[in-house]
Amino acid sequence: MACSSNQISAKKKSSSLNWRTALYIITLTGAAFFKGRKSCMSAIEIAQDLPELHWPSVLRHYRHSTGLNQGQLADRLAVTQTMVSRWEAGDARPSPRIQELLFDLYWAESATISRDVWEERIAQNPALICVADVTGRFAVASRGLARLFGMEQDELSGRFLRHLFRGEVLDLFDTFMRTGFFEGRVASAESAESLEFRHASGEWKQVYLHGLHKPVLMPGPRVLCMMSAAVVSEGVYREVRERLGGQLVVRKAL
Repeated sequence: MACSSNQISAKKKSSSLNWRTALYIITLTGAAFFKGRKSCMSAIEIAQDLPELHWPSVLRHYRHSTGLNQGQLADRLAVTQTMVSRWEAGDARPSPRIQELLFDLYWAESATISRDVWEERIAQNPALICVADVTGRFAVASRGLARLFGMEQDELSGRFLRHLFRGEVLDLFDTFMRTGFFEGRVASAESAESLEFRHASGEWKQVYLHGLHKPVLMPGPRVLCMMSAAVVSEGVYREVRERLGGQLVVRKAL
């Protein structure tokens, strides 16, 4: 049956509205992680910055981290082994329902506490820890990191790495972007860097760090980066750099 130009225009408008509505819902789901914290970007701007996840890497990383074969993963997701094989080969893409289910299963098996409790424990940790999104914005900053900056934790939440750091830490984050960290392609990373940061006094200060960094799978679905580190002496910093063969070793998801 033929459609009039007005009907076609109405359908296009409806499709556009549905797409925008879906995008907004996804954004609000992911943005729940930031509730009660300062925001430097609108919800839609955050959603537009989300990278496309590399599902073959995400699936293989989940399987190998939980010791499952393709058949066992298929049983958990209520699909066929052939479908899992196609996803891992990149021949097909999991549906939104499967994507969310996979992230929920990953969280349930890699953590013994809820996400809210996990966030609170990160915030109370005396070590240097921050959880950042793909834009480099702090979602959670630990008590130890706030202490290093001479700030309150609320002053760090929602801030961007590029406004607080300079030098090797920004190089580290750029490497995460290039290697697909926020696409699910990375299992973990180890680093040694000289941290230059802007203290609350306005003065730039510097310490040496030995860091371990891991992806965090969150609703959306999306990947955040949990960066954790310890302050070390210059001697230890150089020893770690020599062992790593440089600033950073990235361990790819299988």
